Amino acid sequence: GKSGQWQRAVMFLTTTTQASMAAKAISYNATINACSKGAHWHNALALIATMAWVVLEPDTISYNSATSACEKGAVWHRGLALITTIGQTVVEPDTISYSSAISACEKSIEWQRALILLAVMDLAALEPNALSYSSAISACEKGAEWQRALALL
Repeated sequence: GKSGQWQRAVMFLTTTTQASMAAKAISYNATINACSKGAHWHNALALIATMAWVVLEPDTISYNSATSACEKGAVWHRGLALITTIGQTVVEPDTISYSSAISACEKSIEWQRALILLAVMDLAALEPNALSYSSAISACEKGAEWQRALALL
């Protein structure tokens, strides 16, 4: 199944030491994405850290895949930390970045943080998508904040 593909992706990545930088970045992103699909957030975060070590700058795809892995692993605080990390680099978080973090907050019933992330998206002139809103609404519902959920409709 898909959850076992991350191991093959990591194995492939370790064998591509002679690849060009562009190919290496694509390989890292594909591997981080495979980790995300298998909810292996710790491996995704380790790969982000390793990219800097091998002189590769993580891009939006790298961070989005790692944030998604954190969301699937229900470690919302790690996903939020990635959003903060993105803001300290030349890479700008996008709608997918925020949506993944909001979804992680929803799974952890962190409705306040989900609403804060929606507000930050507005300040950053990013348009929330259906996942952003549905995750924030669900987080409010799980936190018994139905008035706030209704306000988002």
